[in-house]
Parts: sequence; structure tokens; C-alpha cells
Amino acid sequence: MNELKSNGGMKKYKKGAAGLLLLACFVGALPATAQAQRITNPYKAPQDLDQLDQQDVPRIFSARLAGDEAAAAKLDRVYYNLNLTLRDYAQVDTIHQKNLMELMQPFHFKLSRYGAEFRRELKQGMDDLNKNYKSMQNDLKTADEAYGVVIRGFSEENQKTVEALWKSQRQVFVDRSNKYFGLQSKFLNTYKSLVHFLIDQGGNYYYDQETQKVAFYDVGAYTYFGKTLENLIQIGRDQRQILSDSTYSFVNDDDAPALP
Repeated sequence: MNELKSNGGMKKYKKGAAGLLLLACFVGALPATAQAQRITNPYKAPQDLDQLDQQDVPRIFSARLAGDEAAAAKLDRVYYNLNLTLRDYAQVDTIHQKNLMELMQPFHFKLSRYGAEFRRELKQGMDDLNKNYKSMQNDLKTADEAYGVVIRGFSEENQKTVEALWKSQRQVFVDRSNKYFGLQSKFLNTYKSLVHFLIDQGGNYYYDQETQKVAFYDVGAYTYFGKTLENLIQIGRDQRQILSDSTYSFVNDDDAPALP
């Protein structure tokens, strides 16, 4: 997976009959001042493994191996710690998603929208995505180094089983994290397309004071705007599903942007 870059493409929308169309934004009020936290070296080095509490660490390896309990428990912690890094990166992405969706709240449409309103958060979101994806590659290398240390503690009889099991579980993590990061890239690019759309629309929308919703004159614009917001929410749900489907479920239902 190469470095993830945003693109400026915008999906086309179909113009329809003229008329006043109202659309409420799909997210509740969120704090505009929330800032994404930078994650620095979240993966612990092999010598720090004994400091992890074995409680709540799923027994991926120790449950399948007879004997070598101490080494197997340590390998459980290696894999658990690797999964924690994806949770930390997801927390950063969730903050970016909340901040970006807050900018789509109807009251922001009292004035014409300009690219400068969105540029900083979009750039930081993409920068963090690329940085965290690269950091994940380093996390994998560190986990492999820790595995290389731990496997020497297994009996010769168990080492082949451990090697196969580590290879399998490592690939599970790689596939899951790549899918997660790909969805974050999709979220940011979809959002960027929506920003281009709003700028191109100019005076074709306004904030309706009475209904406190965004009003569109064109049915095609209305449909595109609403559908794109729904797509953004669904991408976030898909990311959370990836995190919740794993052996390590790190999902907090209060974290994600929510429908009203």
C-alpha cells in the first residue's frame, strides 16, 4: 500500500426540477475546537512486554499451544500491543471526522462556503493518515523483532507451530489495518469532493432561518449533497465495524459522528 493521497475529483450530480429543497445535516453538534492527538511511538519495545497486564489480553497463542506457557503469554502480549496501535490511529481519525462533519452543520451555511474553511482540517487529516500508515509499518517491524525474541523461548517442538500461527495472525492484522486506512483515505477524498461541489454551487443553496436547514433550489444538488453525507457516515461505520469485528474490540459508540 503506497502513500495515500487526496484527489480533487468530484462525482457528477444530475440536475432536476427547480424548487426549494431543505436538507438538515446528518450529524449532531460537535466541538469545533477538538484537535487530533499526535501518536508518537505507540508500540512498546520487546523489553517492555513484561510491563503489560496479562488481564484482558486475548489468548491467541497460549490457547493453542501446550507447554511453553510463559513464552506463549508473552507472544499474546506482542500481538495485543500491535493491535493497540491501530486503535490509537483510529482515535486520531475519529477526531478529524468529527471536526470535518461539524463544518457541515446547517448554521455554517448562513454565508457562502469557501475552500479555506476546510483546507486546514483536510490537510491535517491526510497528513496524519500518511504519517500513521508509515508508523504502522514500523510497528509491524517492531512486532516482528519482538516475535524473534519471544520464539526463542519456545521448545523446538512448538516452534514450527508458532511460526505458522504468527504468520497467519500477522496477515490478519495487515489485511485489517490496510482496509481500515483505505477507508479513511476514501472518507477524506469523498469529503474533498463535497467541498468542491459546494464551492461550485455558489448561490444555489442557503440557510433557511425558519427551518434551520440548508436549502437547495435544484433537486440534483439536493440529492448529491444528502447522498454524499450519508456515504461519509457509512464509511465511518465501516471503519468501526472493522475494529469491532476483530478479537480486540476497541470501539466506543460515543466516538463516531452520529445521525441526529
